[in-house]
Amino acid sequence: MVCQGDISIWFRRARGSERIEVLSGLLQLCNPLELRFIGTCVEDLAKKDFVSLREDELKANDTAQLLELSKGSIFDDRTRSKLLFSVSLLHSLNTVCAHVLYEVLSHIQAEILQHQVYCMDGKSHLLNPNIVDDILLLFTMSTNHPAFTFSERQQLYSIFKNVERLIAEFLAKVRAHSYILPLN
Repeated sequence: MVCQGDISIWFRRARGSERIEVLSGLLQLCNPLELRFIGTCVEDLAKKDFVSLREDELKANDTAQLLELSKGSIFDDRTRSKLLFSVSLLHSLNTVCAHVLYEVLSHIQAEILQHQVYCMDGKSHLLNPNIVDDILLLFTMSTNHPAFTFSERQQLYSIFKNVERLIAEFLAKVRAHSYILPLN
């Protein structure tokens, strides 16, 4: 027996990446009429934020704006925020912008590896749970976003799993070496 209250409590406490993953999986299990109904409900809920997100939506679907993101670091709050907004607001048929985002996201694994090499003194962005949550959310949304091609989603999923592993290994090394854990 599934308790709806327990599910609600878990959902409220879960990371954004976990919620997106569960919702994406549940949507795959729905039949077409259920999906249409859910789409109608989501559309109605999204109306309240339409005006406030319109400018960000235009930027998220503009290749020139997205190319600027390739110049930033995933550890920069502003760049990370723009990436999250871009994937969230990317139109489902905008494969051109999805490809630009794919190129940006495909470099994150290397950036994390480089960061690990230079940050073994215990001062690391990867010790900040908000940054880690954002990175995981970014990849979870991307691997489930319909604008990315099947091949891009597969590659992003592979990168996502490698990034998860790198973060876990880094945190294990930090714990094993008893580093002081200051947050940047």
